[in-house]
Amino acid sequence: MVETWGILKKELKDQFLPCNSSWVARELLRGLRHTGSVRDYVKEFSSLLLDIMDMSEEDKIFNFMAGLQNWAQLELRRLGVKNMSSAIAVADGLLDYNLGNPSTSEFTENKSGGKMFEIQTKGK
Repeated sequence: MVETWGILKKELKDQFLPCNSSWVARELLRGLRHTGSVRDYVKEFSSLLLDIMDMSEEDKIFNFMAGLQNWAQLELRRLGVKNMSSAIAVADGLLDYNLGNPSTSEFTENKSGGKMFEIQTKGK
């Protein structure tokens, strides 16, 4: 009889996951790159981490940062993230930086006249 949640979880994983699932997840994680939205990258990274039980916090954040585009890496470093939970929370909140064609992008301005965010416009 299973007495704790941890034991049940381990037995279910042993029963249904392939024995090399951690290795496969690590391989996929190593090749994961932020090419679409930041949110999609965060979702995929988090999903792969679920199959890796013994990765250190330092290795998690290293792999996470290594796969991000340069602008997102710089923003997370600027904000001084030190652990995975804060890195994911900050990254998930970033607006995707898009080097759009200047003729198809415009910026809205805040009350002080500063640029706030980019809006993609059609046919401009």
